[in-house]
Amino acid sequence: MVHGQVIGIPFRRRKGEQAPPPPKEVAWNPTIESNLPYKEVKYFKFVEGAGWQALNIGEILPVGQRVMIRIVMTEPYYEVSKAVSSQMTNIQIGKNGVSEYDIVGALTVYSPQILTVTIGVDKNYVQWNPVVESNVEYQIVDCYIDTIPAIVGKYYPINSKLRVAITTKGAVDEVTQVT
Repeated sequence: MVHGQVIGIPFRRRKGEQAPPPPKEVAWNPTIESNLPYKEVKYFKFVEGAGWQALNIGEILPVGQRVMIRIVMTEPYYEVSKAVSSQMTNIQIGKNGVSEYDIVGALTVYSPQILTVTIGVDKNYVQWNPVVESNVEYQIVDCYIDTIPAIVGKYYPINSKLRVAITTKGAVDEVTQVT
């Protein structure tokens, strides 16, 4: 071992010789590749009878060990929509709290473990990007979501209360329809 890494030595076979058996243990050396930034990542291993316990980088684990990678998102409207790894099998994604996602899988014989994560927008949120069109000139259009001024480009939970206040320019003008 050099600096916590296992060094692989090439195995040359002579004609008729069998390859050595695959290793029964692997070092936990994860690499998380993501299309969007995330805030924090934590690692856990499942111990029979004790549940999920903290997992340290460089720790030696048996092949088949169940591991969990907890990713904390930078924004509550981001979600882990996909996780792929050739060094883990039976990958499952679950939401744990508002901005945390748990990725659970079992280790294969390869190290380091490379996990490619796709982060998208949670289907329970919508981005506020209004388009205001009018057949007459207006003075001001104010939008509020749950009594707070709405910010263009910000994500809000679906089913939030929306209030629109329109100030017309002409004294006789009135709003007859809002879509």
